[in-house]
Amino acid sequence: MLVGLAWRTSPRLTLLALAVELASGCATAFGLLATANVLAQLLEQGPTPQRVVAAIPALLLVMGSYAARGLLAAAVGAVQAVLAPQVELGAQDELHAAMIDAELIAFDDADFMELVRRTSSRGMSSVSRGVTDTGSLLSSAISLAAAIVTAGLLNPVLAPVVLLAAVPSGWASMWTAKLGYESFVRMVSRMRRLGITGNMITGRREAAEVRAFTTQATLLGEHHRIGSQLTAETVKVEHRKTVIRLVGRGLSGIGTALAYGVLGVLLYTGANGSGKSTLAKVITGLYLPSEGRVTWDGVDIAQVDQRELHSRVAVVLQDPIEWPMTAENNVRIGRLERPDPDGSVLAAAAAASGADAVVADLHDGWDSVLSREFQNGYDLSGGQWQRISVARGLYRDAPLLVADEPTAAMDARAEHAVFQSLQSLQSLSRESALPGNGDNPGPTRTTVLITHRLANVRHADQIIVLDDGRITEQGTHQELMARCGGYAELFTLQARAYLDGAAAPSLLRAEAGSGEGTFA
Repeated sequence: MLVGLAWRTSPRLTLLALAVELASGCATAFGLLATANVLAQLLEQGPTPQRVVAAIPALLLVMGSYAARGLLAAAVGAVQAVLAPQVELGAQDELHAAMIDAELIAFDDADFMELVRRTSSRGMSSVSRGVTDTGSLLSSAISLAAAIVTAGLLNPVLAPVVLLAAVPSGWASMWTAKLGYESFVRMVSRMRRLGITGNMITGRREAAEVRAFTTQATLLGEHHRIGSQLTAETVKVEHRKTVIRLVGRGLSGIGTALAYGVLGVLLYTGANGSGKSTLAKVITGLYLPSEGRVTWDGVDIAQVDQRELHSRVAVVLQDPIEWPMTAENNVRIGRLERPDPDGSVLAAAAAASGADAVVADLHDGWDSVLSREFQNGYDLSGGQWQRISVARGLYRDAPLLVADEPTAAMDARAEHAVFQSLQSLQSLSRESALPGNGDNPGPTRTTVLITHRLANVRHADQIIVLDDGRITEQGTHQELMARCGGYAELFTLQARAYLDGAAAPSLLRAEAGSGEGTFA
């Protein structure tokens, strides 16, 4: 009805107001989507400098969307400042036109006249506020839709729980407004009588006769009686409103808690949840399988002493423990009992992982305590801790090395150095185990690299592709690329993120015919 009144008053301004409100809501929606894109780029694998730089265009889009939102908000205010007074004037014209055409007998109906009086006074200002509120409601609806779509893009499960968190509050607001209006209609005649009684008590014209006929007590009693009825009605309605608001907010709280719970589950189970990390824990015996068996050289690891089994495993995790001890012991804790009198093993692990560059920047070198909990302690960045963690895994020198996204927070140069080191170590391990290398060939090492950045695995001896906890493909890089399956598709998509459309295909053709397996 209010939109129809605005249309009759000024179609052009009404369309303009709707347009800017829609644009404002869309700008908010775009800002949410752009923000989600930035967060995805920065948080998917850790906010390294390269990923921050790569996210700059998306950041600029976010800045532009919020700048546009500010400009559109100013435009909304400007349009509403012109439209609202005109709508109010139009409402007054329609009211007066209706009053002019009303039959004379209508003016004898006290309730009718009370409604007219209140409409002429408070009703007109409500019309003006209604124009602003309608525009805000439209913009909020678009923003809510944008939030739901954004959540759905992050994960489809989040969309309904976001809706569940928002809808109850909207329902409570509309229902309480309806209760207030219905109460006003019921009480309008009592409000009129209360006003009349109050005027007789306070009016100058009535003062003399009120006192001459000693009606003070009667008037006060009547005023109190009507006021008590209005108060009781107000209290009853407010109690009902409170219950409705409580239900709405409670449901919204449950929806919000559910949304955070779902988000927590999604984060706990992983952004790409194919089961890679879980499988690694099963391989190493950190998790025992609920069914089936895991064997090393034919031996069921469930029948092996767990401490003995774990002594033959080294892990490099994406979020390593930050041990509150010296830099040297942070690396050597992987194998404290390992003889290293001249520190050459420590130096080799540090050089292979890039941890030597981290230690070189510390004032006390290897003796620096890596914890702010201690006086003169140091706090490292995420990428620096990952280098220490890689060094820890290399120093342990276990037959099985599991690296779970070991370079997620490193820059490209450090990441390349780490993978080159792991590749070299694996090559040396393979060569030392070959026949003809003496009576006591060196120990072999199996390296399991868990990653969704496929450029780091193209030289692996075997690549195992997991999807939703199941093995979907297995083979070398060349074999998987030749099959043109899911691996080839993902590798192509990731390659195009670094190269333009012309360069990517030539790279893939080169990849299909080169490379030597070095990882397992």
